[in-house]
Amino acid sequence: MTVENGHGSSRSDFLKQAAGATLAVAGAGVGAGAIATEAAAATGFTSGKFSLEIDGINCGAIAGVVGGDLDYDVVRDVVVGSDGIQRKSLGQPKYEDFTIQIGSGMSKPMYDWIQASWDKGYVRKNGAIIAADFNYKEKARREFTDALITEVTIPALDKASGVPVRGTVTVKFRAASVVEGAGSGAPVQAAKHKAWLCSNFVLVIGGLDTSRVASIDSFTWKQSVQADGSVVLDAGNLGVTFPRASLPSWQRWYDNFAVGGDATDERNGTLELVGQDGTVLNLGLFNLGLYRLWPQPGYWAKAEMYCERLLPTVNK
Repeated sequence: MTVENGHGSSRSDFLKQAAGATLAVAGAGVGAGAIATEAAAATGFTSGKFSLEIDGINCGAIAGVVGGDLDYDVVRDVVVGSDGIQRKSLGQPKYEDFTIQIGSGMSKPMYDWIQASWDKGYVRKNGAIIAADFNYKEKARREFTDALITEVTIPALDKASGVPVRGTVTVKFRAASVVEGAGSGAPVQAAKHKAWLCSNFVLVIGGLDTSRVASIDSFTWKQSVQADGSVVLDAGNLGVTFPRASLPSWQRWYDNFAVGGDATDERNGTLELVGQDGTVLNLGLFNLGLYRLWPQPGYWAKAEMYCERLLPTVNK
């Protein structure tokens, strides 16, 4: 048998219930709201007055949300009969991953969930996506159970342009079940959305000149559950751009680790990202390995590293 994917229409029903909720980013300032709305439009996110609830606690406004639809696989028979017709049937139902965009204003339960997932994996939570109207009263709920974070994406960081850059961290999670619910009409008590300042970051890696790093490519942590139930955590790879003047320390590491084959010369480091509200997200980077190093046109050089483990801490 082969399998194709199909989708239900629950997402559109959910958004219709949230009358007027998709026209503005909840609590965002003019600049942050405009950027979040443009980013949402470009990526298919629905931006509006949405917030995230985890285990009964509202963790704050989210800049965009998509997913959570009921999804059926279409199963195709491998053997086609003498009539030449491809036989098909529906497989088991499942729910599409939720994908949300979060800023620095999210409260502790959200960060705790990310930290626990990155540290141990397989941490499940119950919660809801809440849609509010223009008066910030609850209009609709999409409740989920036994949700598992599958991806966390750090946005591209850039000091080089000289223009302040704002963005969101993207979190993807998969729920065992999703239920649509009518809103209570009660006021939604959610912290305002605050963007991450993607031009305000500090990278430190042992033994390297990182003082003039200009940009870091977006990277994604992933969690997958294997057929036997075991969990695989993948921290992703980092691409870093810096002036050629900083190249010597990177070159020494590359010559020893990659060219020289010294597998013991993995490095550790930290990446700090500051939020619009002053929140500091500190990412511990463990077992970094430099596998590519080359000059870029003009003034710049670029390094690419694998990372085996990430561990975040948040200071609000």
